[in-house]
Amino acid sequence: MWTTVAIPTLGESALLGPLISDLVDQGGYDSLIVMDNRPFREEHITPVLDRGAHEARLIEMHCPEMSFHQMWNWAWRQCCDQDDIGNLILLNDDIRIPSGFVTRLVAALRSADDVWCAYPNYTRALVDDAPGDSTLTPTTGTFRRGGLWGCAFAVRAELLDNPLRPIDDQFVIWCGDDDLVKQIELAGKKVCRANGLALEHEMSTTMSKRPQLYEIGWRDIERFKAKYGEW
Repeated sequence: MWTTVAIPTLGESALLGPLISDLVDQGGYDSLIVMDNRPFREEHITPVLDRGAHEARLIEMHCPEMSFHQMWNWAWRQCCDQDDIGNLILLNDDIRIPSGFVTRLVAALRSADDVWCAYPNYTRALVDDAPGDSTLTPTTGTFRRGGLWGCAFAVRAELLDNPLRPIDDQFVIWCGDDDLVKQIELAGKKVCRANGLALEHEMSTTMSKRPQLYEIGWRDIERFKAKYGEW
């Protein structure tokens, strides 16, 4: 069983370096892909690691032509290509994680056959992280309904194309996580919150620096409504 962690980034978050370092120190994955979405790359985006990129199983790729959700789909396909069974973990670059993050999130994802997607408890601060709490809560919808938040989650990679479709890349900024959750719900399966697994997120640093993207986001919502009849 292969585990891929993928982080799309524009390299603007001060938390990216510490996040990568924490992931490398903690392990629990087979490949860590940092997806550099900057139009031009003048220098590497990842921090210098004591153990080196090869030992850390770290791949840095420059993908300026991809949209956000196209990067998600590329990482999903890459994970599928490695093994018949896979865990894809998608992370924002502006989060803080507790110890054992990847291992614990994968354990939540594989806790039952009907759990197809799992995510950390973004209402729990790192100081309140509870490794002894392995309980899960099935949720409906995404962040606005108290459900999955697209800043950090894991999905069963082997479900790509059977039965889950790739994230619909007509959604440019928003609604990619909504699209995934809606597919899982329509299949009668579960998206679950790992109650004891803490996460801290700085909110959308990309959007706050580019207010013009909100208009694109609102159009994504209209596209989602047209596709599913609701949002």
